[in-house]
Parts: sequence; C-alpha cells; structure tokens
Amino acid sequence: MAALASAGPQWWLLQDGSPAGPYPESEIVRLLEEGQLSTDILACPVGSTDWQPIRNWNALFSGQLGSPDSDRMQAPCESASFLRRPVVHSPVQPLPDMARWICAYGLFVHPTLWLFSKLSCLAGPPIFVDDSPLFDWEVIVGLVDLMISATAAVLLFLGAMQLTNRKRISLALLSSGLGVSLGWLIVSLLWAALVFAAAASEPGVQHFRASEESSPGLAILQCALGFAATVFEIVGLVWLLTTGRRLQLTS
Repeated sequence: MAALASAGPQWWLLQDGSPAGPYPESEIVRLLEEGQLSTDILACPVGSTDWQPIRNWNALFSGQLGSPDSDRMQAPCESASFLRRPVVHSPVQPLPDMARWICAYGLFVHPTLWLFSKLSCLAGPPIFVDDSPLFDWEVIVGLVDLMISATAAVLLFLGAMQLTNRKRISLALLSSGLGVSLGWLIVSLLWAALVFAAAASEPGVQHFRASEESSPGLAILQCALGFAATVFEIVGLVWLLTTGRRLQLTS
C-alpha cells in the first residue's frame, strides 16, 4: 500500500467496455496533454464506484485528491469535494479521415444518389410490357426496393449524425445501414438475373418494353455512380467493423 500511495492518486479508465488500470494521475494528465486520451473517456478513482468522463473530474487537473490512504482506497469518494477549480479541457482528437468520409457519405452523398436513382426510375417507363407476367413482379420489387433503400438511407443519415457527435451508437447505425444497402444490392442482382433468365426461356413472348427515348449516357452514369458507391460501402463497412471499433466514442 505504501508503494501505491507514493505513486499518487490512482484512477481506473473504462476502455472497450472494461475497467483498465489503475493508472497514476500523472500518467493520465500526460496522455491528455499529448492528445492520446480523450476527455470523454470514463474514469473512476480507485476505491470509488462513481464513473464519470475525465472532464468532470476537476481533481484530476487541479491535484485536489492528495495521496490516497487505506480509508480512501476502500470507501467511495465524494465527487462534490473536487469542484474547486474550473475544468481544464484537453484537446479532442479529430475523427480519422475514413470516419469523416463516412459521415459525408451518409449525410450528403448517399441521400443524393438515392434521390437521383428514384427520380430516374419514376421518369422512365417500366421495363416490362403491361401484359407480361413479369410486369406485376416489377411493381412489387419496385415497392420493396423503395422501402428497403429508404431504410438504409435513414440508418446511414442518423449514423453519420451520431458519429459526428462521437456517439457509440453511430457504429451500429452505420453498420446496419451499409449492411442493408449491400444486402439488398445482392438480392436485386439475383432477382434481375432470374427475371432475365425467365424472359429468355420464352423467346416467342414479348416481355420487354421497347424504349426509343432511353439515354445510354444516363445509364452509363448510373452504373458508374452505383459501382463507386458500392465499392465505398464495402470499404466503409469493413473499416467500421475493424478500425471503427477502436474509436473513442461516448455512450
């Protein structure tokens, strides 16, 4: 106990959902000054059960705790006695570049692409003729696509907003949104393959609507934007599931 007392006040830190430490107060102050530790991370003095963000512990910056003794190590501390000096905030580390790109994608890029895609579908005629048995399936799949793609867009938008505010729930929202978007893309491609295979099995029946006003340039642009968005979503989802879990976010 004497060795612990000579090291100064000791603190627990909540890292990845589990207490880590205890760390000397001088070490925590050093990490804060170097920008290696966020003031949003939860901390608790040794012997206490009061977990609060580091920025709320005035004593951590003002040195009001003093050296711990055996009574302090075993009894909860009173945080009210620490409120003697103003809180000194440590610089908050900026979000990584990939996190900022994901925020921009969820807030601006994906909603724009979604709106562009739906307006293009509404402006163009149906793929199949009215008397084709595949026409009803096109209508059903179109409605399902509207609901699922809108759900993905909302999840990405909300997740990007929460990530901008450094909220941990943003990881779940963004991962869900990207997962829904990519999953529905795979289902749509499989459906398209089955539909074209069914149409090809009846060569004497006209299924597809003849369109003389279709724009090849617009189709190429849509394919290029869709491909680029898909690649980014795959990379973003992998990043969120790996590196994104190590971001310092608040609950």
